[in-house]
Amino acid sequence: MEILKGLGILNSSFLVPVIVVILVLLIIAKVAKKLLKLGILIAVIAIGAVIYFNLPSFTVDNGTATLKLMGQEHTINAKTAKVIIEDKDGKKQTVLVSGTERIVLPFSKDFAEKFIMEKLKNSK
Repeated sequence: MEILKGLGILNSSFLVPVIVVILVLLIIAKVAKKLLKLGILIAVIAIGAVIYFNLPSFTVDNGTATLKLMGQEHTINAKTAKVIIEDKDGKKQTVLVSGTERIVLPFSKDFAEKFIMEKLKNSK
């Protein structure tokens, strides 16, 4: 104890600022932890929104089909539409073809058959 008194560690002019700094650091740590959780939550919501708004949609109305894909809207003739696979630079691509319109699809032919062609068959 005498050593601590000799160094002035037990002096109130030393202890009060140390305690205040420790309390401020604890408060900052708790707020930062909450902000980190909030930031993670916001990031998850933003990723979910981007995924939701970029999902493909396909509608058929009076012989005209509309494909919304990756922020772009394509209108095709529902009667002449077909899904094919073609080789391009050694890679196979699934393509929706209707007349002169060619749309490269980012999914497999099986999914395209279910997603697009089934809706076309049901609309006829």
